[in-house]
Amino acid sequence: MLKLKKSVVASGFSLALIATTLTSTACFASYNRSAAVQYANQHALSPNTPWYPVFGEDCTNFVSQAVYNGGFPMVYGTSPSWWEHSSYNTHTGIWSYSWSHGWAVAGDYRQFLINYYPGGYDQGAVSPGAAQWATTPPSYMNFQPGDVTFYNWVPSKGLGYTHAAISVGWAYDPWYGWADTVDEHTNNRKQVLWSLADYSNYDATQLVDVMHISSSN
Repeated sequence: MLKLKKSVVASGFSLALIATTLTSTACFASYNRSAAVQYANQHALSPNTPWYPVFGEDCTNFVSQAVYNGGFPMVYGTSPSWWEHSSYNTHTGIWSYSWSHGWAVAGDYRQFLINYYPGGYDQGAVSPGAAQWATTPPSYMNFQPGDVTFYNWVPSKGLGYTHAAISVGWAYDPWYGWADTVDEHTNNRKQVLWSLADYSNYDATQLVDVMHISSSN
């Protein structure tokens, strides 16, 4: 199944570009981790605009795009739901976007993955300390490429999880060497340490929660 953006070939638009977009958003019979990682690595440093919106706080929107391009279907009518729609007006030349909170807000996306079946499986949170400086999460978390990490920067403030990133596998982090890494937006980074230690400025307080995305999606 293809995610068909409501766009029509107009003057100045490239057929090749539209064909590439349709291919890159193809859904698979089950969650394809490699496809999710490929998309994340491709757009970690360069957002996929205008096909998707870009927000000032873009982390969850970016992760949702990657997971969707890995074959996780959009879900409507749930609370929270998880969907995004982009359309191009050929008369005005303007793109318009709509989305659910679950698509773009970290805490709502995490809750969606917990609520939706098969969705995701919460592997638990890593507390501040030595574990977050390790090159790989604790083994019981079964951390895999295509999984999603959520970050609660300062739990005492009661804001919950306000940041998300996507696991992209074993790669070379310039600070830590070879490690399990994530891609993220806001700030845009590619293949950095899974816990974001030394990147987040909240090493002393942050909780890092790993959400394992079911391959059954």
